[in-house]
Amino acid sequence: MSLLYITHDLLSARLITDNIMVLHDGEVVERGETAEVLQRPVDAYTVALLDAVPNPKRTF
Repeated sequence: MSLLYITHDLLSARLITDNIMVLHDGEVVERGETAEVLQRPVDAYTVALLDAVPNPKRTF
């Protein structure tokens, strides 16, 4: 079974997907295995999305 899950919520995407594709302005900027992309993002937009996720353990 395949599922197309469109969201800005990377936490939920991490929980239910094996692969992820990050789009910015309609263009694919990053894709691959979810864990790999979220742990080691390459594109600045992916980094910005991850920085927007609330993290109570983050130090500024």
